Amino acid sequence: MIPQLIYAGIMTLSLGVIGSKHGHTANKYNGFAHLIVVSLLILLYWWGGFFDKIGAPQLILLGFYLYSAGVAIGKHGESRSNINFWKSLILNAMYVGLLYWGGFFDPFID
Repeated sequence: MIPQLIYAGIMTLSLGVIGSKHGHTANKYNGFAHLIVVSLLILLYWWGGFFDKIGAPQLILLGFYLYSAGVAIGKHGESRSNINFWKSLILNAMYVGLLYWGGFFDPFID
């Protein structure tokens, strides 16, 4: 249950920061930082049992993360658009839905 609580804390903090910066111009892309964050999240999911079995939710989530890491690395150093809280909220809801579907939150339910 510890990985799930860590994830909930990270998402709460992340959405709070994004909400406070909604509409402001974002910094430049940092592909390496994005790659590190994606790697740490995947390790957190693995610790929480999300990858104990590989199915559609795990493959979709890995695809999303690999795509976003590729885009961030490809645009490393370029300017980014304005921060959009609503876009971030929708993306995080998609990630939480995939994690739920894949059984990451089962320790809360069982």
